[in-house]
Amino acid sequence: MSGSLCGKFGSVLLLASEGHCEAIDGFVRPNKWSINESYILGGKAAPSDDIEKRLNDALL
Repeated sequence: MSGSLCGKFGSVLLLASEGHCEAIDGFVRPNKWSINESYILGGKAAPSDDIEKRLNDALL
């Protein structure tokens, strides 16, 4: 499902797991001015609230 959405919207798929958030710091933070929207997929258990917070903080 996530790959289909990326194709439809011409976007990227960011994978992040607990304790391994290099993608957030390495991609999201330096490109935050070109990111208009973000979607978190995976339900309540995945990703964790910490991952969501780190992503939101990186976009501020």
